[in-house]
Amino acid sequence: MIGENLKAFREACGCTQQEAADFLGILREQISYFEIGQRVPSAPQLLQLCNFYGVDLEDCYEDSPEGAGKAMVFAFRKDSFTPEDRESLASFRKIIKNFIKLKRIASEHGL
Repeated sequence: MIGENLKAFREACGCTQQEAADFLGILREQISYFEIGQRVPSAPQLLQLCNFYGVDLEDCYEDSPEGAGKAMVFAFRKDSFTPEDRESLASFRKIIKNFIKLKRIASEHGL
């Protein structure tokens, strides 16, 4: 379940396994193992991937990749990322996710 969702998030972002691995500072094969369910990412790795893909942690536990894919805030498509690009995009995704949450909360409370 988690592996399929991670793969769906990565593909929705248009990222390669190598780009995700570079972001985490691990080997590409480890991303492959995560995605096929042979290994489970550590909690810090999973949180970093969620930040990179612009999803919440609970989205990793969706029953289907299709449902998990709907959680994507947005995705950038680009041929390649520099490490600085990856860091900037992850930070920007986190800001956007938080803004959307705050806006929803404000709306629910009539603010």
